[in-house]
Amino acid sequence: KPPSTASTTRTSESSTSAGVQRVKPSATKPPTRVTKKTSGVGDGVSGKPGAKSSPSSEWPLGAEAGARVIQRIFRGFLARQYVTARRSKKKTFEVEVSAMRQAAWLVQLELERKDEAKRRQAAETERRLKAAALKLRNAMLEASFDGDAEELMILVEQGGDPECADSHGNTCLSEAAAGGDRATVAFLLAMEGRVDPNSQGEFGRTPLWRACFMGKADVIASLLATGADPRIPNESGETCEMVASSQAIKAVLRAWDLSRTDALVAKLDTMKVQRAGAVASAAQAAVGSAATRLEAATENHQRAQKCLKESRFELERVITEHDEAVQAGKSEEVIRVTVCVIHDNESRVAGCVKAAAAASEELAESKAALRAREAHQRGEEFVEGDALLDTGISAELTDLDDILFKDVGDVLREDGRWPLIVDPSKQTSVFLRYLDSNYVNACSSANMERNRLRRSLVGAVRYGKPLVIDVMDVDMWDEVAAHFDAIEPGLWGRVMDKSFLEHEGYLGLVRSDDGEEYSRNNFQDNRTRRFMLILLTSSRQPTQDMVDRCYTIRVRISQKGSR
Repeated sequence: KPPSTASTTRTSESSTSAGVQRVKPSATKPPTRVTKKTSGVGDGVSGKPGAKSSPSSEWPLGAEAGARVIQRIFRGFLARQYVTARRSKKKTFEVEVSAMRQAAWLVQLELERKDEAKRRQAAETERRLKAAALKLRNAMLEASFDGDAEELMILVEQGGDPECADSHGNTCLSEAAAGGDRATVAFLLAMEGRVDPNSQGEFGRTPLWRACFMGKADVIASLLATGADPRIPNESGETCEMVASSQAIKAVLRAWDLSRTDALVAKLDTMKVQRAGAVASAAQAAVGSAATRLEAATENHQRAQKCLKESRFELERVITEHDEAVQAGKSEEVIRVTVCVIHDNESRVAGCVKAAAAASEELAESKAALRAREAHQRGEEFVEGDALLDTGISAELTDLDDILFKDVGDVLREDGRWPLIVDPSKQTSVFLRYLDSNYVNACSSANMERNRLRRSLVGAVRYGKPLVIDVMDVDMWDEVAAHFDAIEPGLWGRVMDKSFLEHEGYLGLVRSDDGEEYSRNNFQDNRTRRFMLILLTSSRQPTQDMVDRCYTIRVRISQKGSR
């Protein structure tokens, strides 16, 4: 027999020998027929053809519940993986932001230290200049009253103003007239156009009035001959003749031809006008010099920005090449070369950043100098400060969620402009990339490629996400506008004024190869309303045009969390 048959026989014999008797079917009672359950044929119970089987009959008891358990366990596994990944991403974000905050805090401290040193130096210089000017003024007034003409000449050569006056308005000529020294008075009167013989000091007294009152007859004639008007009274209405201390002085005053005084006064007025014109011309020349300096600083700033922009673009390009090489599985030698190229470009960027910072500082100083000259020309007091640094609101990084996305107080909605975030620490860049946003690095040629930029904009509108345009520390808003306008003429302007959102204007940017997900029916109002354009820069002084067109938010750099 075949082995299988033999095995069967041996098993049967073994069972019989063990006392297990085989039961034969009864002749009066037929055996129960067991119907085999089939799937898809019959009802599974009666075996009737064409009847549908119930789901519970297709599986053994408890199989469906087991499947649910397996699914629950697998979903829990996926959820734990997702939570772990999110926590890891959040931890990475916090570590990166903390490191950037610490570095930015140190940079900010250094900037504040330099600014404070400049302020202290400027204040000390101003204090010394004021002290020196006060000392020089007092010395000239004393020399004038004492009749020390030689000392007065030296002081004028040192830069003393012969028209200077004390706190009561008494000029050097008034003091010299009260002192009565003829040589000193003659020296001062010889400076035609710089000394006013009719200046009124304390109680409205002129130099001639004081000389008459003090009885200094030796200087009366000199004063009259140079335009001193004896008709000018003091605050009490007393004229020179009324207060003259001697009859001789009164006689000189009565004998004086007042028509000569009128002619001399007219001449003095003409000289004053000429002098004022010369002063105005000097002020205008100073303004022109400051403007020329500003033009040179602006050109230097533009060159530095161009160098920085080129270096940033080159760095992004070599980083992209490195990433592509890694993804393509290139050899270690190739990877080492790309890493070395990245380091070289990073060094170049660092140098360009330093040069750009110096150029920006020079530009700011030139602007301040021009404003100071213009204020002096208008006769106004100059208040030092940069108006661009005072614009917008100041906020912590942790406040951005409330300001940008929750819009607490409806500030952004009521303002109507897109936000411009000024963050020298670059923390906001990490924060926005951590969120679900379409981030565009304006210094990356790949990010600014026309079709990719279009998809970033359309995708942000389609899914109601923020579109972040980060220009880093480069002044390249004109280039950003040009890239948008290359997609569609005038697009940047329509994006900035939000008109492209009206009447579904964004649908004009959709292309046929974008896929079904960008069909018109998939643009839902509840999502498109959440679209937001966020402009980001790490430059401390963005352009005035962008500050005017945007709602400026300046991220404060605090030491919190930097340790």
